[in-house]
Amino acid sequence: MNTYFIIILLFFLFLFFQCHNEAFTPVSNDFYEEKLNDITVETNNILLVGNISEEQLNYFYNTFKNTMIYIVNEDKIIYKLKETSTHKKIKIVDEYPYDNNIINDLTKLNIMFDIIIFSNIGTIENMLFSIKSYPILLQSTGKIVIENIQSYEDVDKIINNFPNYLKNQIVIYDNKKRTLKNDDIKIYYENL
Repeated sequence: MNTYFIIILLFFLFLFFQCHNEAFTPVSNDFYEEKLNDITVETNNILLVGNISEEQLNYFYNTFKNTMIYIVNEDKIIYKLKETSTHKKIKIVDEYPYDNNIINDLTKLNIMFDIIIFSNIGTIENMLFSIKSYPILLQSTGKIVIENIQSYEDVDKIINNFPNYLKNQIVIYDNKKRTLKNDDIKIYYENL
């Protein structure tokens, strides 16, 4: 009887951790609804960088109705989406997101982004490259979100590498206790 109880308990614990281990949880949706809701009408271009989930893409696609969404992604799920997508407001850029070639190519498009989201970009080196390189593509009134940061040590490294003109408007959100995820610290920048 005790063995049966322990097995059931372990199974429910497994399910609990599985549902809290997704790339984009409802808590994240709440975060975006709170922070980005006021600009949905006036947003022209959004840049999503990293391993973007289908849930994230759907959120931005459905929330920002008249916005062009650019995706620089290394995840194969997006390539599947590209093959089947007929959405004219989604542009997938087929390049590795963490070198200067992508920055040069995006600069040539002559587009400034209202929102840049870095999600699941993995290593601290990729995060540092991203925060040093991508802000030149940000509108003067733009917003930046860096998701899935694992530690305050990484937060410090990222903030120290923010361009100086952006450093005064940074807010840190730590959702690790609410979501039970090890990598749910966000850095949010908004030019006020």
